[in-house]
Amino acid sequence: MSLRAFFAKQSPYARGLLEMEALLLTHSQGLTQSEIARRLGVDRSVIHRNLRDFEKRFPTIRYEDGRIAIDRSSFLVKVSFTLHEAMAVHLASLACSPRAWTGTVTEYIL
Repeated sequence: MSLRAFFAKQSPYARGLLEMEALLLTHSQGLTQSEIARRLGVDRSVIHRNLRDFEKRFPTIRYEDGRIAIDRSSFLVKVSFTLHEAMAVHLASLACSPRAWTGTVTEYIL
């Protein structure tokens, strides 16, 4: 599902918060409320009103110059894998593991 399709299924309020999240994730240095409003095409008062809820849901940093950024050290990104991708990541982690395992891949899985 594309990001646009996902946003379309949300309520306008939730969609606004998710759009703010997506925008701030692409600007690691942060943006001011005015910049966020301009890029999302809404009034600055909307951003100001939604900011309190945004800060409750997402770890944010407020800089002295008024910029707002997502705290990437506390932020978890949602990731989803297919079965084959998950198995590839798991097997790669085993190959890089400091403790070596002996046997074949099929023996390990079974």
